[in-house]
Amino acid sequence: YFEAKGKFERALYHELTAEGTIDAYEKFTLAYPGSPFFREAHEFIYTRFTNISTSPDVYHDFILKYPSSPFVEEAWQKVYDFFIVEFNQNSIMEFKNKYPDYPYQEKLMQDYSLLRQVLLLYESEGKYGFMNQEGTLVVEPIYDYAEPFVEGMSVVSKGGKFGYVSKTGEEVIPPY
Repeated sequence: YFEAKGKFERALYHELTAEGTIDAYEKFTLAYPGSPFFREAHEFIYTRFTNISTSPDVYHDFILKYPSSPFVEEAWQKVYDFFIVEFNQNSIMEFKNKYPDYPYQEKLMQDYSLLRQVLLLYESEGKYGFMNQEGTLVVEPIYDYAEPFVEGMSVVSKGGKFGYVSKTGEEVIPPY
């Protein structure tokens, strides 16, 4: 039974999306929201609509047109990444003003606060980390080498491998 149902679902999906147009995939997602091919259909729509663009407005248009798509969170991340070319307080505030519908306002304001925070290089037993101006350890001293923060990131090294750490201590690009 399950094998036959699976084959039916696949055949139905291929038949209804055979045109290969966004419109055909939209109709499929509206008519069959419980289909096992629902996410795949939305992925097609997302990929074709955004066409691997580097414009934040294209992704924002996608979000406005398909607010219930499973790719909305990814689209918001693209809007943020492509808009914030220089990671500084001005670009964050410009982003906030241009996209007031951004659903992650708390994280946005956290990024803004972190940019304002001054972290000082701290060395302990030959390892480097960072502390704030009050002397509170913020990034554990686990790195063999570290540079001061620029645009919210620090170049760090562990075991001869380099990467980037954020002011929260997150290894944005782990040393590799």
